[in-house]
Amino acid sequence: MKESVVYQEILLEGKAEGKAKEREKIAMNMIRSNISVDLVAQFTGLTPKQVQKLQLLQTKQSQSPNASKVKRSSKKLK
Repeated sequence: MKESVVYQEILLEGKAEGKAKEREKIAMNMIRSNISVDLVAQFTGLTPKQVQKLQLLQTKQSQSPNASKVKRSSKKLK
């Protein structure tokens, strides 16, 4: 069955968004490991400016009062 052009465009857009999110996730892990902005940019394909924005976001998240709380499992003990 032949896919419509619109469907193909939406599919490609979704794949691109997924790849971008994965690059950001990798960059955040690298930032948490104190890897330099230049290296994060080089290995993820993000621009240094994008990496700096993620670095700022990471700093804000790590300073928030809820960042250190451990999430508890909702499973009941038997």
